[in-house]
Amino acid sequence: MAVFFPFERLNSIENKLSRLNAKGLVEPDTFAEASKTIQETRLQLERAAAVRVEEGKAVAATEQQERSATAAKDTFLSKHLKVEHISDEVVVIIELGS
Repeated sequence: MAVFFPFERLNSIENKLSRLNAKGLVEPDTFAEASKTIQETRLQLERAAAVRVEEGKAVAATEQQERSATAAKDTFLSKHLKVEHISDEVVVIIELGS
């Protein structure tokens, strides 16, 4: 939702500017410059949003890799080691045969 607000705001400003221009209340050069600024701002926002999406994908991929690595480690250890808790202070680790 927060990502769309700046785009909605730009659309609102652009619409108001167009209405004022249609009524002849804005100089042509001023309208052209303002329109260009709005379009440039929109492109910057689109690039920033795309970067955020890619960052999110990278974080999700890293988290998935970490989960997979943990699962692989746990599977390996459960196949090759047996852990016995003798007491709160003593833990015996037994290596299992392959």
